Amino acid sequence: MKTVEFLLFILPLVFLACNSKKKEIGFAEVNGTKLYYEIAGSGNLIVLIHGWSFDTRCWDDQFATFARDYRVLRYDLRGFGKSALPDTGQSYSHTDDLIALLDFLGLERVHVLGHSFGGRIAIDFALNYPDRTIALLLPDAAMDVTSLELSEELADWIGNTWQTGRESGIEQAKEIWIKGSPLAPAMQNPNAAKKVKQMIDDYSGWHWKSNDPYIGIEPYPPEQLSKIKVPTLIIVGELNPQDYHVAADLQKKYIPHSTKVVLPGAGHALNIERPEQFNETVLNFLSDVSKQE
Repeated sequence: MKTVEFLLFILPLVFLACNSKKKEIGFAEVNGTKLYYEIAGSGNLIVLIHGWSFDTRCWDDQFATFARDYRVLRYDLRGFGKSALPDTGQSYSHTDDLIALLDFLGLERVHVLGHSFGGRIAIDFALNYPDRTIALLLPDAAMDVTSLELSEELADWIGNTWQTGRESGIEQAKEIWIKGSPLAPAMQNPNAAKKVKQMIDDYSGWHWKSNDPYIGIEPYPPEQLSKIKVPTLIIVGELNPQDYHVAADLQKKYIPHSTKVVLPGAGHALNIERPEQFNETVLNFLSDVSKQE
């Protein structure tokens, strides 16, 4: 093949390959709100759902890495990051927001990865939209099972934060929040501490001082988790308070096709504290899922 002909053949392929990796940034006006999102890569989609007081930046160590082999979507939940604050007169559901965002972007079936508070959204999504769920990934995932009660340690941490936010102001509430035992390992890790502190500093604290019209997920018996039929990865940080280990054990017990991994040396911000180990665990799991499809 002549040089000119070869270039005419290969350049469009190079353009398509580069373009498929390009990051798209935007706002989706859905469900009466505006959700900030970023999407990059190609292939099966992974949607990343952040935890409480965090935002899309918590996935900085995952986004580009995962986008090498997958299409990756990260977004700010309503009321967090760059997304719009809730309207106190308009009820909403984070799961409904996720569905609306996926429909807005024309995305159908997804790997759903939810950290902490984002885990309860991921589980709710998998239970209610099984046909749109390829796999479920639950790092330190919260959930709404009836048999799961918070320890005094975590109940005080959450309760004191909310009470302080209402009575003394957001900055004082943030001081309590960031000193909680789940975040202690991250705050002792120089790289993680900077990222976690920055996100919490930037968090509006709106939920700690306002009447949030969020429609909560109705608590369900743990047996309900057995309805999740997709491959599921459960990850728990070794240094977490016992609550997270109990939740992970319940998930492992009741979700049929589940694998549980304890991430050594990590607390609640496990993907920020131990990004290499976290990424390897997730990508190995997704590779196995792809082989089963």
